Amino acid sequence: WVTPPPEFAIERSLTTMTSRGVLDETGALSERGRKLADLPISASVARAVLDAPTELKGAVADVVALVERGEGLLRFPMGGGAHLERIGEARAKLLDACKSDVEAGIRLLRRGHAGEHGLSRSTLDDTRRTASVLRRLIESPHSRPEDDNLKIDTEGLARHLLSRIPDQAFVLRPRALKKSRSPRSRTLPYANGEIELGVEPWSDGERASHPLAGLILSVFWSESSHGRGVFGRGNLLLPCQLGWLAEAGLGETSIGKVKATRPSGEIRIVAEVQRTLAEVVQSSPEELLRGEMAIDA
Repeated sequence: WVTPPPEFAIERSLTTMTSRGVLDETGALSERGRKLADLPISASVARAVLDAPTELKGAVADVVALVERGEGLLRFPMGGGAHLERIGEARAKLLDACKSDVEAGIRLLRRGHAGEHGLSRSTLDDTRRTASVLRRLIESPHSRPEDDNLKIDTEGLARHLLSRIPDQAFVLRPRALKKSRSPRSRTLPYANGEIELGVEPWSDGERASHPLAGLILSVFWSESSHGRGVFGRGNLLLPCQLGWLAEAGLGETSIGKVKATRPSGEIRIVAEVQRTLAEVVQSSPEELLRGEMAIDA
């Protein structure tokens, strides 16, 4: 190490890798760990690619390629004139009914043309190459993004990514919904209990999207213009429902009213369970308790 990381950070990383099957009980790379290491992408998203179900392999490969190489596809060319108007019309047609920049990025990757849609040819080609490599490695039904259709199971994609990269799940801060919020602010505050990021909402040109929760797949940090440290920005927000985060076991859990029932002779302990992430309540349904939660109740 040039600068050794803190001991606790190393221990936490080793514990995480062991629990995810990347390391075996001796601390060596497992067979699964070797498969993950063979993928030409960052470790944080490799698990999502390797574990993708068949029907989502293409979408997961494309999303990861966008994160790793092609985020710039979504940038609109600078300038003005009739040429840019034509680009705007072509993009509007291709991206019709998109509800997020993740969905828009996948469509541009699969059907975009550098000239017609105002895309960087080198970025488009590089991102397609990355997506194609990943698709072949995980044996996706379509080996190239250009061969895939535009039908994307966004709910299935979001639920899969939640199960594999839960640290990238965020919720919209309650203050963002207040009417007193400055109209000049273009970013919305999202948090996950540890960090807060500013995210510019996806817009179809008429209305902006303000999802209450989502996976923020790309994060970068920059120095604040006011000289007050660094500011985090998030891109590629894939919308989620709050209930999906709860089902994934994210957030802090508290047990409310508890009762015992015996519907078929067997005692069942049920309770109101409230899950909260970054001060946002995800759900508080009545559910059957098991394990330690049942014992505590």
